[in-house]
Amino acid sequence: MNTFDNSIFSLVSDHETLSLFYGCKNPGGFNKENFELSCCVPGYSEEGLFKIGDAVPGPPYMDKCRPSFQVPFLPSWEQKLQDEGASLLVDVLNEGFDINYSNPYSADCQKCYKHSGGQCGFDGKPICICNDQLCPEKSPNRKHLIIGVSLASGAVLVIIVGGWVMVFKRMKKRKSAMEQFEGLPAVTPTSSIGLATSANFFRATPYIANSKSGIDKSSTYFGVRVFSYNELEEATNCFDSSKQLGDGGFGTVYHGLLRDGREVAVKRLYECNMRRACYHLTNKSDVYSFGVVLIELISALAAVDITRSVHDINLSTMAVRKIQSQALNELVDPFLGFDKDFVVREMITSVAELAFRCLQYEREMRPTIEEVVEELRGIERENYGAGKGEIEYQGR
Repeated sequence: MNTFDNSIFSLVSDHETLSLFYGCKNPGGFNKENFELSCCVPGYSEEGLFKIGDAVPGPPYMDKCRPSFQVPFLPSWEQKLQDEGASLLVDVLNEGFDINYSNPYSADCQKCYKHSGGQCGFDGKPICICNDQLCPEKSPNRKHLIIGVSLASGAVLVIIVGGWVMVFKRMKKRKSAMEQFEGLPAVTPTSSIGLATSANFFRATPYIANSKSGIDKSSTYFGVRVFSYNELEEATNCFDSSKQLGDGGFGTVYHGLLRDGREVAVKRLYECNMRRACYHLTNKSDVYSFGVVLIELISALAAVDITRSVHDINLSTMAVRKIQSQALNELVDPFLGFDKDFVVREMITSVAELAFRCLQYEREMRPTIEEVVEELRGIERENYGAGKGEIEYQGR
């Protein structure tokens, strides 16, 4: 009869079985001299037999014995028991037998070992002990955290690479344009009144002057008629607001009527320090352009879009206004997960702050391109390191 829990204990494969019989009446098939035993208790005595092996004798022997039972014993006692018989029976039974123990709480203990310094304990049920107190019931989901940090790092890398590619293309395009117009005949202004025309915009200084120095008299440029500022002013009746057609990129468009009766659309360019700073080609203007690129990357918006409101046609102007009013979330592309992922939000906020510095009106306020590169690398290191630190802390 098995009296131990089979889910925890199991007999070793190398064991022998002892069959004990009581109340047998003249059983056959046994050597009574070696295998006869007696059971004596106060006021009662009974004779019995034992047999080595788990084979129970069949009829008619079973009819001559009351119900018997079997016990395992160590195989090292088998030969001695065969030779000496019942005199060793008590010693054999006292020696016991070997069993295998299977820890029913092994799976629970494995969970404890996932905690830093975790140990397995038991208090009516399995528990995990960390530094003399119960461990947190749930370990941090490190897999999801690692994925989040990896995605955020990838996003910063894409922004950096994409920004450099776009800046490189713009610089290459600008260089090509400068080479194309180098050596072309200049259109000489004859008056100090007016705005810079397209001819000396490319030929001389590629920026819009804040004074009205320009062309008064008509001229041609590769066969194309170039009008003086006075002619355009006359055609639009001194840029009368009633002749205004709309606001386009970089200026307001007016309806004009030339002396020969032709109708024209005249765009009056803005005059402000920010425009001059943008188009005056210096190292700091490269920084300004890169700031625009950074805003394009985090917003997925075009640098100039006349379909936007008049104050938001220029993306850089809109970005500066959004950042100053602490409405960055209204500028960021929603597909970047700005409102859902803390690490992504921190990185994009840092990139937006850097872009804000690059978009300052005064070039002295802008960082150098070397400082921009170092700042972007620092953003990547800081946020990636923060993610790793969080993983290591929660894993302990």
